[in-house]
Amino acid sequence: MKNYLSLISFTSLIITLLLLVIGAGTLRGDAGTGILLTGVIVSFITALLSNKGALRTISLVSISGILCVYGIWILAFTSGL
Repeated sequence: MKNYLSLISFTSLIITLLLLVIGAGTLRGDAGTGILLTGVIVSFITALLSNKGALRTISLVSISGILCVYGIWILAFTSGL
């Protein structure tokens, strides 16, 4: 089972991003944020529990990138940039 957790992690991340793209005009801001955070947290937990390999690395790098961009976006918004 641990062999497939990295695949599940990457797939849940892709599904989360697809849900956000599909519902771009219809989702409220808080609902979109909830979907993003839930998907990233589930993907992060399954990536940490999986065996080492390429998919685990890809998932963790993608999650880190999403969190960094989201954090920079929040900081820019709160500082008025």
